[in-house]
Amino acid sequence: MHDPQRSRRHRRAHLSGVWLALAAACTATPEPLARPVSFPGVSALGQSELHALVADAANAAPGDAERLARAAEALRRAYHARGYADVEVTPAELAGGALEFTVVEGRRWSINQLSVSGNSAVATDDLLRLWGYIEGLRAPLAPTFRAGDPLDPDELGRWLQLVQTRYLDAGYLDARLDAPTVERDDVTGSAKVSLHVAHEGPRYRIDGFAVPESLPALLGDDLPSAPLGEFCTRGQVETFVGRVLAALRRRGHAEPELRVSADRDAAAGKVSLRLAVAAGPARTVEEVEVLGSRRVPKALVRDKLGLRVGQRFDGDIERRGIATLSATGEFERLDVRYEPLDDERMRVLIDTQETTGLVLRGAPYVHPWRRLGYNFMVEGRDVLGDRHDLLGHVHVGYRGYHFGGRYLHSGIFDENTSLTVGGDFFYNERPAFTDRGAGGTVELRRYMGEGLSLSASYALMQHFDTTFDAASTSNVGRDYTEGRVSLAADLDGTDNRLLPTRGHKAFVRLDRVDDAFGADVEFTRLRVGAGLWLPLNERLRWSLEAEAGLLWPGRGSAGVPVPERFFLGGYDTVRSFRESRLGPRDATGALRGGEFHNFARTELVATVLGPLDVALFADAGNVGADVSSYDLNDMRYALGFALRLMSRDTGPVVVSAAYNPDRERGEDEWVVDFTAGVIF
Repeated sequence: MHDPQRSRRHRRAHLSGVWLALAAACTATPEPLARPVSFPGVSALGQSELHALVADAANAAPGDAERLARAAEALRRAYHARGYADVEVTPAELAGGALEFTVVEGRRWSINQLSVSGNSAVATDDLLRLWGYIEGLRAPLAPTFRAGDPLDPDELGRWLQLVQTRYLDAGYLDARLDAPTVERDDVTGSAKVSLHVAHEGPRYRIDGFAVPESLPALLGDDLPSAPLGEFCTRGQVETFVGRVLAALRRRGHAEPELRVSADRDAAAGKVSLRLAVAAGPARTVEEVEVLGSRRVPKALVRDKLGLRVGQRFDGDIERRGIATLSATGEFERLDVRYEPLDDERMRVLIDTQETTGLVLRGAPYVHPWRRLGYNFMVEGRDVLGDRHDLLGHVHVGYRGYHFGGRYLHSGIFDENTSLTVGGDFFYNERPAFTDRGAGGTVELRRYMGEGLSLSASYALMQHFDTTFDAASTSNVGRDYTEGRVSLAADLDGTDNRLLPTRGHKAFVRLDRVDDAFGADVEFTRLRVGAGLWLPLNERLRWSLEAEAGLLWPGRGSAGVPVPERFFLGGYDTVRSFRESRLGPRDATGALRGGEFHNFARTELVATVLGPLDVALFADAGNVGADVSSYDLNDMRYALGFALRLMSRDTGPVVVSAAYNPDRERGEDEWVVDFTAGVIF
């Protein structure tokens, strides 16, 4: 199947190569070759490109006829790509080992017309559009052929193959094509190319799909239904074979081999297919070995891969594990191999290649309160040495900004421990307050295995230009210093930390802010939370999340700055309230935040089409003014639905509508929000 994105990448790579070749031809000195090389008759190509094309042969030992022939073919293809369709290249090895490539360039030709005849089952425009899918030359942006392309015999051959594949993909198994004919105009140097479909034949349907007698015994209820009566397209056959392959891997057969053969009845337009299977024994996992991982703890790689020692191999678990590891952005390549130990046990080896060098990522976001903004991240992996990274983040939005930098040393004591040292400068505007600050953080984190990590950190942050409307606090109109020691435990067993669809997670975080740590305010804050994501079938999943927080003032409630308190409301908490609008207010009606909060939500999510999800949700939460009166009373609720367009690269695009079933005076009955992207 053709991948348009891949073609666009090839086009960009090709264009980049053209510019580099031009620059090299104009400015660079050809690389020295081991043997002298001459090119009689050449005028269309520069010396640098010529040397690059024949370097393999020129740097090899004399007498290597195979490399000499490959070099001549590379020259011929380079000329073809420029429209020299009649070029002749004659290679020779001279006395003393020198090489000579005699070239008769001929005339350069371009195509001014492309046509198709003899077709009725497939539209002409569809066949002409395939010209735009030829890899490495152009992207499929133009709907049909455009005049002016060079006459390249190799390109014509690739187009012929694409047209043949198009017929096969549609079920026309007997389609025959004549070789493209070329009519040249010597005056203009242009050519008309025509392709004739000699025979389309019937469109075959699948009349039977025979499977080995052993397959039902191996798969039982997992044996998929054959696509009987459907058109015999490559998609139908590959889908069925893929389901059989997935079912075998799900039942412990790590490397099954499948082959399909066919018997055609052209008169009836029917085809009978036979599937041959070599499954091998079902094995349990004896060992999971991680290769190449330096920065990411090997125990973490094993955990995310999901294959457990002593359990039967499961291809579905492996597939989801590879997707989970890929979503971390830490790896350029992940390959899984298998080593059978006997008929019952196997060793799984996962080869990893971690991301190194400079990595740039950026994405815009739309937020109901903060409106439009942009996230930009730069990561310098191993820039200061092995496992020494520099990370930077810029978030700029309508109601705030955040500039942050981090130094990360992975494996500071052992492969499971990391050290992070960072600094931040930010401005944050919320409905209840504005907060500007700057400071630094030091964190030590250790991965314990099974998704669990423990961390300890110290932060010293100066908050200035901080304002809030609440009159019931002594911090109105003044700045404060936050000196904080934190202990945290994170359990992450999800398939994607940003957009989980299955698994579980939990966290506990304890913050102590005290003058002993450089602060001029004092409080203790505890936050705990957990979540569960459970797939019900291929298109339906259910999730449940809960969170609670408690804050104990050290010098009385009035001494706790408003930005350090709890708020609820907004697209990511109780969705029937606007951003941070659920919480205690003072006598003037100003939001002041609370000393405790509880929050829970559940969602039933259905995948409708591709990345589009529809979710039904229920939220509940409360925020209390006094931690000494902690309770679950006065819970406020939201009932509603959301449409989500999911993207693991930039985050979700969400439209949600939430109903407030116990609306009080001044509250909205319905709240509709639109969000796009994620604020980091």
